[in-house]
Amino acid sequence: MTIDAPEVLNATDLHTFFPVRSRGIITRVVGAVKAVDGVDLRVNAGETVGLVGESGSGKTTGARSIRMLVRPTSGRIQIDGQEVTTLSPKALVKVRRKAQMIFQDPYNALNPRHTVGGIISAPFKVQGVDPPGGIKNAVLEMMERDTGF
Repeated sequence: MTIDAPEVLNATDLHTFFPVRSRGIITRVVGAVKAVDGVDLRVNAGETVGLVGESGSGKTTGARSIRMLVRPTSGRIQIDGQEVTTLSPKALVKVRRKAQMIFQDPYNALNPRHTVGGIISAPFKVQGVDPPGGIKNAVLEMMERDTGF
């Protein structure tokens, strides 16, 4: 018997387009770069997702759109059941604590001069989150989890 885990992320028909403008004294929109075009993504509690694709395929823009660091052109994004595309910048701060991304450049994301514990603890510090038992205990607990890999 399997128990369905709750859905923590649901992005539906996500589009992020960037306008292409003409050059010259009077500029106008002459087209669009379709960085993300019709993406659907669902993630349940306990799952870890990696986006894989060619350079320039929209992985980073998709992740940035889901976290609302870039406003999507259209689509719906729900995090823990809450629609986030209509939230104010201030309200988005709390939502962004729930989802983190590690960029594809391993030297920027996983700096070999930092310990794994330091890298894992950084989001707690940046977001000002003080978990029960402290950051160090939360990091150790995460590191001890059996992810099945």
